[in-house]
Amino acid sequence: MSRHALQPVLAALALLALTLPAGAKTARPAPYRIEALKGDAFTVPTVLTSDFDGDLVRVAYVPAAASDQAAALLRDSVPPAPQQELTFAHGGRTLKYFAVGDLSKPARAIFLYVHGFGADRSQGMDEAKFGGNFARLKRLMAASGGIYLSPDFSGFGRDAEGQIAALIADYVGRSPGAPVFVACISYGGGLCWRLAEAADPASPLRGVLVLGAPADRGFLRRSTAGRPHLYLGIGTKDSFASSRSAEAFFRELKTADPGYPIKLTIFDAGEHGTAIRLTDWAAVLNWMLGAKAAKPIAASAAAGPPCPRPRPEPDGRVAQSYCGKP
Repeated sequence: MSRHALQPVLAALALLALTLPAGAKTARPAPYRIEALKGDAFTVPTVLTSDFDGDLVRVAYVPAAASDQAAALLRDSVPPAPQQELTFAHGGRTLKYFAVGDLSKPARAIFLYVHGFGADRSQGMDEAKFGGNFARLKRLMAASGGIYLSPDFSGFGRDAEGQIAALIADYVGRSPGAPVFVACISYGGGLCWRLAEAADPASPLRGVLVLGAPADRGFLRRSTAGRPHLYLGIGTKDSFASSRSAEAFFRELKTADPGYPIKLTIFDAGEHGTAIRLTDWAAVLNWMLGAKAAKPIAASAAAGPPCPRPRPEPDGRVAQSYCGKP
């Protein structure tokens, strides 16, 4: 800005200072945070063990029935958020996605969900599966002035990475300064790791959530200038990824870089979908935002017997059967 252009701005600020009472302070806007939904009875798992000042925890199993009951109450008490099915283009392809929230104004935050193998954009919209935790996430984002996106993409390689990045960039352009969060499940976890590595200091990517997916040990060797927050959620009986590997990754990263913002939650007796079902979205996002932690909404349920572990199919694949409801 030139000196001549700056003079009117300085004059206006000086006039404002004269009109303020002596000793008055300008009010600072409250830090953005994700507010818990009123009346939500999300079951907060009991912490069994804790290390690294609570950044590494192992929590007790919560029966699927408890999650389903809480989600049913949520759906009955909190109206569904506005949602649309839209399209976006990248690299000569047109892809569909769902958007939840008020698109008529800039978003205060952007949350994008990356589905796993064999699924599509509808997985992140399903309000019955995974203990109804997507119903909770959609309502949380809309109620907090955010936008929730669940897109289709091409495979899980570079094309998909470019498509997801392009969709994020489109919404960031409409909402300058809005923090971005990306959650990846299962086979989609690799996309979260690559997006995290690609983040630079100017990136709006505030954090990634890797749920039921392997830790990328290459991340330990490749520095990421953006240092987005990392949240890992994994069950001890996950048939796709190893909780032991996730813990080894966490400890190695903390040893190499003690200040890196990372949290790991290990769900005792949890299977492949448990990390989605029992992740406390508000608590994780508020940690990533640097906001004060939300108080638990409900008492933890008593630990119950886990679902039978799905057996591999003849072709080596593992059936998506988590007692019907992860």
